[in-house]
Amino acid sequence: MTLLAVENLSVRDQAGKALVEDVSFAVAPGDRTGLIGESGSGKSLTALAVTGLLPPGLTATGEVLLDGVDMIRAPERRRTGVRGRVASVVFQEPLTALDPLMPAGRQIAGPLRRFGGLKSAALDQAVRAALEEVRLTDTDRIARAYPHQLSGGQRQRVAIAMALACRPRLLIADEPTTALDVTVQAEILDLLDRLVEVHGTALLFITHDLPVVARVARQAHVLRAGRIVESGPITSLIARPANPYTRTLVDSARRFDAALTGAGRPSQGPDLEGAGHSSHHDAPRTDDSLSGAPRTDAPRTDDSLSGAPRTGGAPRTDGAPRTGGDSSVNDLGADDPRSGGGHFEGDGGGGGGRE
Repeated sequence: MTLLAVENLSVRDQAGKALVEDVSFAVAPGDRTGLIGESGSGKSLTALAVTGLLPPGLTATGEVLLDGVDMIRAPERRRTGVRGRVASVVFQEPLTALDPLMPAGRQIAGPLRRFGGLKSAALDQAVRAALEEVRLTDTDRIARAYPHQLSGGQRQRVAIAMALACRPRLLIADEPTTALDVTVQAEILDLLDRLVEVHGTALLFITHDLPVVARVARQAHVLRAGRIVESGPITSLIARPANPYTRTLVDSARRFDAALTGAGRPSQGPDLEGAGHSSHHDAPRTDDSLSGAPRTDAPRTDDSLSGAPRTGGAPRTDGAPRTGGDSSVNDLGADDPRSGGGHFEGDGGGGGGRE
């Protein structure tokens, strides 16, 4: 059975201009599918349409079935029912995706409470387990910290923990590593690779970076100007690209990799010749974060602290009004931050700190 079926999806603005046109693809349970394209190609709009989260002024036509629910025409109540339970999203910039006024632990607790019915001690334990699963240590401090008190890598791990907390069948990762430095990017890719393999979660990975998608996906669709121009196994797209745009992507990635090698620097991505074979069983690790061993590499470089709360950001996926600041796309059921409840349901203090 197909988990996600997209047929002839088009997205138009108020002037009738097509931003996405006649896009069709499918994701079966356990699949790893990539959407590749440059900025403005329509890949992120496709993800928003798949989850029924297009912003005002944009209209979708065609058919999007997510676990049998029509995400274009179904009532919002039915669409809300599949967000978090069937599909969760990790977005590009966790500082804008996370609620700046809510501690990280309470944001993870929201979907666990809503979909799992957990309370009090059981909820506390589940939040800690979710943080440990994404290889965050000192979980009590992290859980009480606000997003601006965490490093970029820590924030993205919190976002992944939120997305996977309720064991969705499909994880949509929309440029989840673009805002991170190269070292942390490799760690997050390894983490996603391992977690979707362990839980049997289907993955829809959206990126402009061919080596990145080659590392985590098996099938891929190349988008340009809102249309899919080529589809196929990632190994075939890299070895035998048929479309001129796909050839350009492959050639550019190889030139960049060759330039790094010529400069005596390690490659920024996987070997393109071996693409599509980099599951967590055989992909080279760039750190010990997934083995449980202590870190021995250089300090992180993404530890800047902004201190200022963010005011914009990604939409909620539960259709509910915001509750003070920017609510996370993955916060699929977080209650008002002023509500009472268990250990991670109160103010949480705000311990903060960096990795």
